Amino acid sequence: MRVLLPLSFDVLTWVAFVVVHGVALAAGLAVADLFGPGLGLRVAGMLAGFFVYLHVFVLTLGVTKRLVQPSLGEGHTPVGANRAYIAWGLNSVVQAVYLSSPFATLIQLLFSLRYLHLRLFGMRVELGSIVGVGSELRQVELIELGEGSTIGLRATLSCHLNVDGKTHRNARIRIGKRSLIGAYSRVGPGVCVGDDALVGANTSISEDVTIEDGARIGANCFVQRGVRIGKGARIASACIITRDVPDGAVVRARPCTPEIA
Repeated sequence: MRVLLPLSFDVLTWVAFVVVHGVALAAGLAVADLFGPGLGLRVAGMLAGFFVYLHVFVLTLGVTKRLVQPSLGEGHTPVGANRAYIAWGLNSVVQAVYLSSPFATLIQLLFSLRYLHLRLFGMRVELGSIVGVGSELRQVELIELGEGSTIGLRATLSCHLNVDGKTHRNARIRIGKRSLIGAYSRVGPGVCVGDDALVGANTSISEDVTIEDGARIGANCFVQRGVRIGKGARIASACIITRDVPDGAVVRARPCTPEIA
C-alpha cells in the first residue's frame, strides 16, 4: 500500500494533465474557429482562443480540485490509506498539473487570473494583495494572506511537513495586513505573521514561529522553530534567532542577543 498509493497519485497526475489541458484547448480552439478566414481575423481568433484557454484551464483545474479533493485538515496524519493522506495526495496532483503548465508564470503575472486561481484553490487572499512571480505556495487552502500584503518573488510557503517519514503534518500559515514576505524566503507550517510586519529576502522561518505586529526581520536570517518575535522588534540581517525576542527589542548579533530598544 505504501508503494501503490504514490503510484496511483502519479497516474492521476497524468490523467488530470490530459483532461484539464484537453478541455481548455478544446474551448480555445472552438472560440478561435468563430473568427473569419482573413489574416487579421485569424490573428484575433488565435488571441481570443488563447485568452479562453488560460481561463478555462484555471477554471477546470480549480473546479476539479473542489470536486474530487477532500478539504485539507490541520494536524498529524500517518502515511497510508486514510482520508487526510489521500486529500494531501490529491492536492499534490492538482498542484503538479498547475506547476507543470507552460503558462503558470503568465497566470501569476495576470492579476485577475492569479486571484481566480488562488481563490478556486481555497486560499484566503484579497484582490489587492501581491503574490510574486515564481513563488511556490503549497497547500494554498491553508494559507491566509491579509489585505495589502505581499509575497515576494520565488518565496516558498509550505503548510506541510513530513515529520519522520511516517507522519505528515498540516498547519495553517496566517499573514496579516500590509505585511511583506521577502523574495526567496521560506515559511514553514504553523507560522503566524501579524500586521505591518516584514520578513527580509532569503530568510527562513521555521514551523510554528509567531511574528507579531510591526516586527522587522532582516535578510538572510534563520528563525528557529517555535520562536516568538515580539511587537515592533528589529532583527538585523544574517541573524540566527534561537529564542524568543521581546517586544521592541533589537537583535544585532548571531546567535541572537536581544536588547531592549
